[in-house]
Amino acid sequence: MSFATAREIIRDAGGIVTGEVFTPLESHDFVDLLSAIRATKSDVVLPYFLGSDAIHFNRAFGETGMASKILRFSSAIDETILYGLDENATENLFVASAYFSTMRSHNNGAFLERYHNVYGESPPPANGFGQSCYEGIHCLASLAEAAHTMRPGEVHRALGRTVQRRTARGNDRMPIAGGSHPVHVARVDGYNFTVLSGI
Repeated sequence: MSFATAREIIRDAGGIVTGEVFTPLESHDFVDLLSAIRATKSDVVLPYFLGSDAIHFNRAFGETGMASKILRFSSAIDETILYGLDENATENLFVASAYFSTMRSHNNGAFLERYHNVYGESPPPANGFGQSCYEGIHCLASLAEAAHTMRPGEVHRALGRTVQRRTARGNDRMPIAGGSHPVHVARVDGYNFTVLSGI
């Protein structure tokens, strides 16, 4: 789905997709892939590796020297991956996500304060995955509050009603079954995300 959307956006912008490669999980030999990327002389690479695969790919990409010439853009990189990279592997690296812990807002500040009060000054990094779990719990609480019950049938009948949901991104008053949030684009600066915009 991500690649199909990317192909459409690139085409609509007048760009050309120069290649698309899928690799096996936990396959960390990127020599041929990186050689192919260099040969295409592409302006942008969209690496969608997960976990340690993302760490290994971005390290290898940085070691080629291509990071200074080719922009990378992904929605599959969070703080846990970023902390596994050297600074030379993060040049020209951009990330899209609905949440970054570096977002400046009253709600995110309150969320992070509660998080650190419970887990101390050096807990696992707050990231989009953990924040969405937090958001899911508050969504469940809002459903139960709207339905005045935790019984699935009665909660189901409450769908479509407007409820208040508390999130690190903001307090939402929206239908339970719908609504949307902005997606933010951030530049990687060392080991931090600098949020550039919301779309």
